Amino acid sequence: MLHEPTKDAAYFSRRAVVEQTLAAACTDPTVASVHLQMAKEYDRKAKEAASRDF
Repeated sequence: MLHEPTKDAAYFSRRAVVEQTLAAACTDPTVASVHLQMAKEYDRKAKEAASRDF
């Protein structure tokens, strides 16, 4: 079976960390908020992917 990185919990977890890091570096609160929202969505997707059987 081919590995699909967009369905991999580790992939989504890494993306969440990147978004959190970007948010922390932002000086504009609106932009930081967008990055934090994206991190939250990646965390949700990571949990969803982890619950699936591969």
